[in-house]
Amino acid sequence: MDSLQIITNKRKNLRMKNKIILFLVALLFTSTMSLAQQNRLLYKDYVQQVISNHPSIQAAKSNIKIASAAVLESQGAFDPFFNYESEQKKLNNQLYYNYQQTQLQIPVWNGIDIRTGIENSQGLNVNPENTIGQSSYLGIKIPIGADLLIDKRKLGVKQSQQQLAITKSVQQQSVNELVADAQIAYMNWSRAYFQYQLFVKLTLQNKDRLAFVITEYNQGLRPAIDTTEALSQLQQFQLNETDARFQFESMSKLLENYLWNANAMSNNFVSMRIPDSSFFDVKLLATLDNNDTTISEEHPKLAQYANKLTQLAIEKNYKTQQLLPKAYLKANTLSKGYYDQIGINSIPYQENYKYGLSVAVPLLQRTARGALLQTKFKIQETEFNRSVLQTQLGAKLKYYNNQIQSIQQQLLTTKILIKNLTRLYDSEQLRFQQGESSVFLINSREIKIIEAIQKQLDLYYKWQFNWIQLALTKGVKTNF
Repeated sequence: MDSLQIITNKRKNLRMKNKIILFLVALLFTSTMSLAQQNRLLYKDYVQQVISNHPSIQAAKSNIKIASAAVLESQGAFDPFFNYESEQKKLNNQLYYNYQQTQLQIPVWNGIDIRTGIENSQGLNVNPENTIGQSSYLGIKIPIGADLLIDKRKLGVKQSQQQLAITKSVQQQSVNELVADAQIAYMNWSRAYFQYQLFVKLTLQNKDRLAFVITEYNQGLRPAIDTTEALSQLQQFQLNETDARFQFESMSKLLENYLWNANAMSNNFVSMRIPDSSFFDVKLLATLDNNDTTISEEHPKLAQYANKLTQLAIEKNYKTQQLLPKAYLKANTLSKGYYDQIGINSIPYQENYKYGLSVAVPLLQRTARGALLQTKFKIQETEFNRSVLQTQLGAKLKYYNNQIQSIQQQLLTTKILIKNLTRLYDSEQLRFQQGESSVFLINSREIKIIEAIQKQLDLYYKWQFNWIQLALTKGVKTNF
């Protein structure tokens, strides 16, 4: 009677121990882990740290600053220009000439130059073109041909502004891709950790089962083959645990590539952290909407083509005007003295003036025509590439949407499957405790549950992966 009571108690203990399998999924996807909460690397904190400190993102910011500085440099072509010139020649106590000129040149947006200055010429051999003594002038230079609407200065500013917009789009795309890669690295790390935890728990459970089977074998209640069966199951899970630990450590090393501190030093403390279990939040399945197939109007790749086309359109306008003759009209109003006759009450171009006209016409215009054709072909090429990209993005959006819908259905099915497999396992466990089943059947039921749990884990990974790729394809902006 005492021996029977002992066996009954052991079977009750085994029943409680094997109940662990019922909670594997809950333990896998909830926040109750063995390590302290402060050791968790939360998903949102991880992403923010990548955005804040990763050197590639800092480099992206620097590239944008470089492009902004290029805009400033191009705007320098319209800076007012002050010039002072002084030249004197004296030989054998004889002053040949003493020439001084102070000039201010003001470029205007539409290719016009305004000039004003003061001259002072003295000596016996002054250049006949110069006015003896003191004089002043106020003049203008106006393009009336090729550069009337847009000249090289204006072209440079507009192109540098568009290049800044292109650089911002390029850097935005690189940041989006970097953050997406970092998110996927976190998923791989998280997936490896939970798989490792799964096999740790299974190894402990099967150690208890082996001990129980050995006890029953020693008491003549089990055949020797059951001990071999239980040992084989344990050894298989031990091998899986070792492999899972190696995979988790490898994923931890890869994750370190994305973690940097504020001093641009790599952060190698990932091995001391565990992932955020809420990363696999089943509730998200019911709240996220994946039916939106709209590409963002600010998609970085599409924005690159839009800004490039704008840049080429500006270049085309400039090169079209270069087919016109190079013609400039120059006119100065003069004063003998320092602006004595230049003012509101003066009558310009009546007595004291200087004007000129210059015209240059290339007869074949091959340079201008060739440059214009190149720009037109570049516009066609850019439009073709943009059309291809739009088609590819639309196809990818449909693909990732279909993937998400399929995975969501598989997750629901897998959840029901695990529930049913658990009921079968419970039933087989009860028969095992009553001596009507074998270790082989118990192990088979257990393996089926583990396969379903691993399948569920893989589906969660694929689900999150497709959401990240969907956001990247839509062009969702990552603020940095």
